[in-house]
Amino acid sequence: TWADLEPGCIESIRAGPMGKMFSPENFLFRQGGAGHNWSRGYYTSGEGVIDNVIEAIRKETENTDSLAGFQVPHSINGGTGSGLVSLILDKLRDYYKHKIVQTYTVVPSPNVCEIAVEPYNAIFSFHHLVENADMVNVLDNESLYNICLRTKHITSPRPVSYTHLTLPTSHLVQ
Repeated sequence: TWADLEPGCIESIRAGPMGKMFSPENFLFRQGGAGHNWSRGYYTSGEGVIDNVIEAIRKETENTDSLAGFQVPHSINGGTGSGLVSLILDKLRDYYKHKIVQTYTVVPSPNVCEIAVEPYNAIFSFHHLVENADMVNVLDNESLYNICLRTKHITSPRPVSYTHLTLPTSHLVQ
């Protein structure tokens, strides 16, 4: 299940080569976004989409023979990855108490910071990660950025895009 509080990222995944791997019902988004704010992702905007997210997860879990747990890739820099995912982790722990929850968490870096509130979003997220995740794989945003610049030699049109940063992470998860 893919969940976001704005359609842009979801639409790019759906339109790309990975989009065909997922059922169209598993792409969930809400217009408006979280405004790079943990509390909007957790309380206001997140509350509007969480029931649909949990329902999509429930449907997928019913199709499995032996569910071991969940893998949750996200970034805690912005409001969706920090706030909405904190809410999802809370709900996963409530509904699936004995299942493993493993996250791949991209943490903010002061050298690759786009918004001033990234450290605050991360701090609010850490509590939910500690309480609800059985394993947290921490990925440094700056290291991912450097991989793209030095190894992949990606420099234009913008130094590095979201898609470029997620490629090294997706290879880790596979």
